[in-house]
Amino acid sequence: MSQINGATQASQVSDISKISERNPQLALAMLMMDIAKLNKDNATGMISDIEKEQGRKKEASDMLNKARDYKQSGLHLNDAGIPSGIDENFIKFCKDNGVTIPHYQKYADSKEKLDAKWDNAIAQLQTKLDTIGSDIQTQMVKMQDMMGQFNSMMQGANSAISQANQVLQSVAKGG
Repeated sequence: MSQINGATQASQVSDISKISERNPQLALAMLMMDIAKLNKDNATGMISDIEKEQGRKKEASDMLNKARDYKQSGLHLNDAGIPSGIDENFIKFCKDNGVTIPHYQKYADSKEKLDAKWDNAIAQLQTKLDTIGSDIQTQMVKMQDMMGQFNSMMQGANSAISQANQVLQSVAKGG
């Protein structure tokens, strides 16, 4: 059955190609529909990218909240880099994203100095969160542009088909 459907589709494409060779409006409509489909496919692909970025944004937001909690609790890494109650996921996220995790140097750091280090880490995490948010907004604008192009191309294709029908009706009427 699929061979029959495939053969039927191939003959339909061949028929459309023959018609479009003689009818420039139909050829234009077909081209516009192909461009519209390409824009739609690209926009659809961007949706999954945006969803991934939104997941990254949530993770960054969670890590920012943890950093604020850690500052409040006075947690830190000691001189040897060993965490005192800091979540391993937090440490990994910070390392992966270039965020400096506060180290408390015994005899060298006061509570105020440790707080300042946490303020720096919090600012770095906030910047990361803002950057991800900006990236998402940029992707959404691009996706909306592609959908706008899709709509424009579909309207153009419909217009070209309508013009082609008018020409065919005029020819059929003889004048």
